[in-house]
Amino acid sequence: MYRAAAQRVRQLSQVENAAVAMTVPFWSAISTELRAQDVDSLPRVKDGGPFYNAVTHEYFATVGTRIVRGRGFTADDGKPGLNASIVSETMARKLWPGQNPLGKCLYVGDPAEKPPCSAVVGVARNALRQSLEGEVMQYYVPLAQVKPNAFRALFIRTRSDPYQAITQIRQAVQELNPRLPFADMKVLDELIAPHTSAWRLGAALFTAFGALALLLAALGLYSLIAYNVTQRAQEMSVRLALGARASHVLTLVMGDATRLVAAGSVLGLIGALALGSQAQPLLFHVSARDPVILVGASIILLAVGLLATTLPARRALLADPRRALANE
Repeated sequence: MYRAAAQRVRQLSQVENAAVAMTVPFWSAISTELRAQDVDSLPRVKDGGPFYNAVTHEYFATVGTRIVRGRGFTADDGKPGLNASIVSETMARKLWPGQNPLGKCLYVGDPAEKPPCSAVVGVARNALRQSLEGEVMQYYVPLAQVKPNAFRALFIRTRSDPYQAITQIRQAVQELNPRLPFADMKVLDELIAPHTSAWRLGAALFTAFGALALLLAALGLYSLIAYNVTQRAQEMSVRLALGARASHVLTLVMGDATRLVAAGSVLGLIGALALGSQAQPLLFHVSARDPVILVGASIILLAVGLLATTLPARRALLADPRRALANE
């Protein structure tokens, strides 16, 4: 029924691909007895496992998990005598460090039943299972290799907003058998949301406080430089009256402001690099010493400094030099 449902929904205009699998990320996980070729005992990782998932050959394209070595499953994998498996990058590294995992055997199931060799045909990118952090040992087998009464889930990749496609997909699945129960459908973001809410809140607060700090720094810098340039307005008028070119005077004043901003930026960068480690535990997969952020903030402050110099300097240069001489 699930294979028929996948085939049916693939025909819909809003569906890009569909696949069937046994487990759903952030909702279910399965672990069973496992032996690996040339490995005496399975290593342990923080998040447990190894976890396994039985999938159809369209699964990796549907969920967007890239095969980085070897190949993905084909429609023939899982047929009698064609047992196959795909391992995650972490699992390949943990089980066979420094070795080529392709062709190695996994024996899935109770050793007393002498499970056949499931040859490793590919290595997949690491995928998140139950949390956003930590390493997970994950492997996959063709759905045809597992018992037909095992749990199933239908994965669907839509071409546009998935919420707009839900009604059409549910209707297509229901048409397979009017006696089917109501199809429970969820967008993957809904399953991940409880795990990301705290990080999203932290990101929003960091963004708000960072933007506020940058704004205050820019306003303070603008006020200081604009005040200093205004104080030198008389000096610039005198220079012009004595024959200096306006471009020369403007370059002189902007050079002084640029040196001030550059010196402050260097001190700020040193402080950010020295104290960034204190904020690192609060960040998710982002470096507290991200060069793009640090350089970007410096460029913004430099631009503010130049703007604060240019505007009052232009006003001073447009003033009548004779008035400055009269004041002198």
